[in-house]
Amino acid sequence: MLLEDYQKKVKCPIHECLIGKYDSRIGITNTTFYCPKCKKEYTFTIRAQKKEKSVKILTNKKRL
Repeated sequence: MLLEDYQKKVKCPIHECLIGKYDSRIGITNTTFYCPKCKKEYTFTIRAQKKEKSVKILTNKKRL
């Protein structure tokens, strides 16, 4: 998989414009992004995305 597959966008809460990106596997903690339209800084804390567990299908084989 490419790094782009894990990138998530951070948008301004007022204008919904893109103000940054982060890796969803790691998340971000108290990270500040600046919106040029608002001329304000916004601080975000976003948890890391949970890893998907692989699911194995087990079948019961009966003897005939």
